[in-house]
Amino acid sequence: MKDNARTIKYDSITSYAKEYGVEYMSNENLIASIIGIDPMLQGNEPIRKIFDGSHSLRKASKRTLQELTSIKGIGEKKATAILAAFELGRRFMKEKSKELTDLGSSLDIYNYILPYVKDLEIEESYLFCMDNNFKLIKMVRLSQGGISETPIDVRIVCKEAISCNAVIIALVHNHPSSNCFPSKSDDEITYKIQKACEIMRLYFMDHVIISSKSDQYYSYHDKGRL
Repeated sequence: MKDNARTIKYDSITSYAKEYGVEYMSNENLIASIIGIDPMLQGNEPIRKIFDGSHSLRKASKRTLQELTSIKGIGEKKATAILAAFELGRRFMKEKSKELTDLGSSLDIYNYILPYVKDLEIEESYLFCMDNNFKLIKMVRLSQGGISETPIDVRIVCKEAISCNAVIIALVHNHPSSNCFPSKSDDEITYKIQKACEIMRLYFMDHVIISSKSDQYYSYHDKGRL
């Protein structure tokens, strides 16, 4: 009967949720419930404007406090509740990714780091330090940069790896665009770290580049370049 839930009219979101569960509610109705607006009783205009005509949570999550409070019917209290809900979602994904302590493949690394770089407008780089069983010892944010690049210091990479007795390392950074293919500077830093790791007797497992927009990734290891 739950499959027909959306075709049945209810007098309030609460009665709908009690009958079928929140998992069957639309994105719009979930947001409405969080901020205490019931479209079935009060109309759907504020919620529609939050989503700007789309049903995308991803787009809605990029709204700022100023943008939300400019919508009639959405004051600072409701806007803060919306932002808090999206932030809880992001923190949940980060917490969930930390359960993936075995990072033996590019896909494992991708799944771990994605919640940290998804939708970022600037580049960030991270170092994964692992033991000889690919178990994560620590993750270090190496740098934050501009739209097109972020500086990475090879000396800091080696220092961080040695300080925690890492045997294996992997480098990860994002491209804010939909393009995950490496640039010339990406190739250059990969080569420098590879040579430094040979001297330090560290296994440079991979350099993974993730597109913050398309969620696709490029792996130097998978492409046979490491």
